[in-house]
Amino acid sequence: MAVQELRPMGIGDILDATFRLYRQRFLTFLLIGLVVYLPYALLAALLQASSGMTGEPSTMAAGAGMPQGQINLPGLVFGAVGTLIFLIVLFPLCTGAMVYNISASYLGESLTAG
Repeated sequence: MAVQELRPMGIGDILDATFRLYRQRFLTFLLIGLVVYLPYALLAALLQASSGMTGEPSTMAAGAGMPQGQINLPGLVFGAVGTLIFLIVLFPLCTGAMVYNISASYLGESLTAG
């Protein structure tokens, strides 16, 4: 892979270089994203399924006047902590891996998702 030319560019040149880079390294970028986001998405889906939250509004129990579903506070707290960890650790890690891979492209190096 050739070293990219660094020069002042207009908006058209920037978009052209961006799409060229995405086409050249699509699989690598996809794998980087999957390594970071897929475990988080699976864990979030598992927590949602185990907490019994389906996104449907709760209905009232027949004749009891009490809602059928109760809020799962530990699950809610665990989900919030998981989201914070994702935002503070995993998202910057993924972004850093992408930036490192893009900079390697400009330096003529060939990197993989690993």
